[in-house]
Amino acid sequence: MPVVLNATPGDPDANSFTTLAFADEYHLGQIFSDGDWENLDEDVKNRGLITATRLITNAVRSWAGYMIDPSQALPFPRSGVYQRIYDYGVYPTNVVPLELQQATAEYARILANAKKMPDTPSDTVGIKELKAGSVGLVFDGTYKAPTGLPQSILDMISFLFGEAGGASSLNIPAYRT
Repeated sequence: MPVVLNATPGDPDANSFTTLAFADEYHLGQIFSDGDWENLDEDVKNRGLITATRLITNAVRSWAGYMIDPSQALPFPRSGVYQRIYDYGVYPTNVVPLELQQATAEYARILANAKKMPDTPSDTVGIKELKAGSVGLVFDGTYKAPTGLPQSILDMISFLFGEAGGASSLNIPAYRT
């Protein structure tokens, strides 16, 4: 059954930071798309936008500014959030920042084409040796812990993070090293 995309800012049932029409338009101007977004079916695109929104929302612990309404489903719109170019002032309280919409569209494309969750290594990546008798586990040192969001997505939205800023504003999962 196809999903229903709701990108209405402040709506209690919103599930995406951006609309399908915005994402389609965004990808038309991207050199990286090369048809990999345009060739996706509409339901897959919608699922990608919803998943990207959820992963971005879950990854960021502290957003700048304040939520407008406690009943809104998503962390945006917000009040008191300065635009990337500080001299432009704060975002209107009824919009999702353009950069967050672009990041959501970009991440949706990445997710839809990867067909798997990002940074999800197999259960054996980095394991050199595993014993059962007297229990033992030896790592080979090649494993790198996932960071949560791709760096390209972080670069697009990091200015929207709260006062803690940077990586401390992210919910980065703890993994073995």
